[in-house]
Amino acid sequence: MESLRAFVRTLGPVRLAVLGSVALALAGFFIWMIARAAQPPMALLYGDLEVSEAAKITAQLDAARIPYQLNGGGLRFLSRPIRLPAPA
Repeated sequence: MESLRAFVRTLGPVRLAVLGSVALALAGFFIWMIARAAQPPMALLYGDLEVSEAAKITAQLDAARIPYQLNGGGLRFLSRPIRLPAPA
């Protein structure tokens, strides 16, 4: 343990600051990756809509509690892919 302390003392404040910032950047990157992986994948539901159509669809999706994302200035809807049952 004493050798580790001696090694840290020899690094100096600038190198310690660089090592600390790299460690924080790596931790932030991994937190971002984990949060991104936890989100469900989204697929295009509707695209190239008029503003009035987009407002109606937004109201219907909210009423049905279907999660969605707006993209392209609110004129493209992304939603979770829906798996349909196989035809009988």
